[in-house]
Amino acid sequence: MDAGAQLHAVDEGWFLEQVRANHPLMRRAATLQEIAEARELEARGAFDPTVGATWKDKMYAGTAYETQGGPELRWETPVGIGVQAGWNTAQGERLDASDYVPEGGLWSLAGTVRLGRGMWTDKRRATLAKAQAMVGVGEAERVLAENDVLLNASADYWRWYEMFLVVEVAREAEELANDRLMWSRERLGSGEGAAIDTLEAHWNWVTRRAERAANEGKWVKARANVDRWLWAKDWTPAALPEEAIPAPSRMTAEEIMPTQLWAEGDPLAVDAIWATHPYHQFYTSKGEALGADVRFRREMLKPQIDGTFGVFSPVLPGSEEWATPNWDANHRMELKVSMPLFLRSERGALNVAKLSQEQTMLDVQDVQATWKALVRGTAQRLPLLREQQVNTQRAVDLARQLLAAEQTKFELGESSLFVVNSRENALLKAQKTHAEATAELHMAWRSWLWHLGQTDFEPADVSRLLLSR
Repeated sequence: MDAGAQLHAVDEGWFLEQVRANHPLMRRAATLQEIAEARELEARGAFDPTVGATWKDKMYAGTAYETQGGPELRWETPVGIGVQAGWNTAQGERLDASDYVPEGGLWSLAGTVRLGRGMWTDKRRATLAKAQAMVGVGEAERVLAENDVLLNASADYWRWYEMFLVVEVAREAEELANDRLMWSRERLGSGEGAAIDTLEAHWNWVTRRAERAANEGKWVKARANVDRWLWAKDWTPAALPEEAIPAPSRMTAEEIMPTQLWAEGDPLAVDAIWATHPYHQFYTSKGEALGADVRFRREMLKPQIDGTFGVFSPVLPGSEEWATPNWDANHRMELKVSMPLFLRSERGALNVAKLSQEQTMLDVQDVQATWKALVRGTAQRLPLLREQQVNTQRAVDLARQLLAAEQTKFELGESSLFVVNSRENALLKAQKTHAEATAELHMAWRSWLWHLGQTDFEPADVSRLLLSR
């Protein structure tokens, strides 16, 4: 934000756009999804092939016992089959019979198939499934965190807006009291007024000066709270220009009309929004992750039955010397079977996974019910707040008319300064009430959009969304 910009009226839309673009907490919110995507990439890495090599040489008392080794490729496939390929050479005077290979070395290819535990899922596949589901969780957390930041920023903006209106009223009240004091002193000097009227006018002026100073202090604090949301592109704190003020804002009855479907509890409208809400995405994705964990824990109850079959060839498959070898004479088979006797560890882990899944189901039911109640309650409240704002504005207009009439009567000698001051106080109170009602209406509207999970929606967009359902 350019500190030299000649801004006079700052509206909420521009303010929130600055927060969205530059605030560090928005960047932090984005990292929630990026971390989930990085963890998914990490989980995929468990299926990356590995290449390695071994070499060993043993000599004792001048005798070359053995020299053997070679490269090897291992790959745990996403379908649960392990593949191993390599080349090995061995020579020496004291080789074990099982280590003997032809003079040119020996190529090998083997595969391991899980027939029991690990056939449908294993730790690698379960970790990847959970990481993929957690990407949805990370995305939902990002949206929720961004919406929280924007809601808090909006609350500070409307507090600043409210205090700006209150300060304007307080300054007007001080000016009126000062004019009344000057007028009372002139009448006292001319002998037409009483000293007690001047004393009362002086007391009223001092009181309103104190109120103006107190409200300006609150306004300065509210302005500071707004400034804390503004940051430059290089993530250094920024601030509004000194002459900046909140832009005048009005909300019509047509703008809040779409809330009527929620206020009436329209299931189509409520269910349609819930299906795309970040809360729904969060708990759905979390449930998928827990489901993958339950499947893995259930798989661990099976016995481990791993079958391995490998073949050997003295030449590289595909070379000029290659010929189809006799697999019956050049192969290796292995079967490994194991089973814990009591399965207490596996059954305990499965129960924990199931209970965690049940907790999530209960959480989502509670969150959904709470969300529906808040959305409907806010939707029912918005028209009433709009009515309150309209009526407080009417009260201000009527109070101003009463003050003008009372001032005329006072100048004709048919009223007293006490009554005029009472009329002024009533006007000031009505103006403050109207300022509070205006800020409360806009904050309730922003809260309603926050409940929908769509903080950046404009009213027209909400109407379009409803019509598309």
